[in-house]
Amino acid sequence: MYFQNSAILAPTLESVEKVNDFVLTIFPGMEKEYLSSDTCQADENEDVQQE
Repeated sequence: MYFQNSAILAPTLESVEKVNDFVLTIFPGMEKEYLSSDTCQADENEDVQQE
């Protein structure tokens, strides 16, 4: 697939949104949103091991 080995550079977030909207129209199916986090929030009762 073409996009697997490519990068799209955009100078502004507005440009990024336009590119994302266009690419989403190419692929069929439902849209999924994946979120990321820089921190880990664990339940107080869980043991969290850090390596």
